[in-house]
Amino acid sequence: MTISHLLTRRETLTHSLKLAGAGSLALAATKMSGLQALAQDSSQAGSALAGLGLPEIDVTITDSGYEGLSGSLDAGLYFVKATNNGSTPGFIEFMQLPEGMASADLAAMLAGTNATPEAGAMGTPGSGDTGGDQGPPDWYYTTYLAGGAGVGPGSTAQFVIDLQPGNYIVWAEDPSAAQKPVDLTVNGGGASPTAGDFPPATVAIQEQATDTGFTFVLGNALSAGSQVVEIANLSDQPHFVEIDTVPDGTTIKDVQTLLGAEMSGTPASGTLSDQDIQPFYFVGTQSGGARQWHEISLNAGTYVIACWIGDIKRGGVPHAAEGMINLIVVSGGGSATPTS
Repeated sequence: MTISHLLTRRETLTHSLKLAGAGSLALAATKMSGLQALAQDSSQAGSALAGLGLPEIDVTITDSGYEGLSGSLDAGLYFVKATNNGSTPGFIEFMQLPEGMASADLAAMLAGTNATPEAGAMGTPGSGDTGGDQGPPDWYYTTYLAGGAGVGPGSTAQFVIDLQPGNYIVWAEDPSAAQKPVDLTVNGGGASPTAGDFPPATVAIQEQATDTGFTFVLGNALSAGSQVVEIANLSDQPHFVEIDTVPDGTTIKDVQTLLGAEMSGTPASGTLSDQDIQPFYFVGTQSGGARQWHEISLNAGTYVIACWIGDIKRGGVPHAAEGMINLIVVSGGGSATPTS
């Protein structure tokens, strides 16, 4: 069973985040037409990161591609301003490719032409199966993913990523996306950023491994209003952070009941329905050891944060089903109470 089969609440999923041409492994529940109503335009809250004086990547997402990207950059921290001028939701991800691979090679592999055999089999994670329900190649779980964002039409996302030396693809993490990927070379030579170089953050979200899977650990409380959120992946598998709104009064038990129903394929018996969960913000996938910083403005209300990437060590079970899902209540006074 693939993740997209588990995410029955995402029946409107039209842009499945998947790394296999014929496969249906959905890595992000926000890859759906519902992101048309993405609640936040971070251009209204990006002054803290924009004012750090970091080198800037100013990219425009159109209905067919990405404009404003240079073919070559030096390694280091970058302030990314991604504006979606298209008519549909846009996604941007900075992903390092295996040595010798370019975007055209990846596209050929996803199309099933096996243009780059050394990249690994396109089967269920860790199984070597190359047919039927396909998942990401094994290298996806070890390559460097710097991060990115989902951006609603007419909106702008602003964030900071750390680009390490190597050859990258800038794309939507979806081979069926309308945007043509862009190759990007990141040159080495400079000193790697250290903790003293990192942007100051008011909230820290750590992505950590547990004995049974993965979890989010919040170092500080999310609050109403604008805050810089550092997302640090301290585990050995890639993760993203999907932030959805749910009705006030929702409990973590309600969320777990719905997730359990989706996992088992049975109708949900709780009070929470598929339509109650609405996308709000999406922090792009980052690999183990990677950090990124997003300025996010929250309203008072109730939110769910989750990661739906499949666990390569446990047959593709989504990380959310292993514990990587939290319910957070943000009060009008500015505080937030995480519930796990």
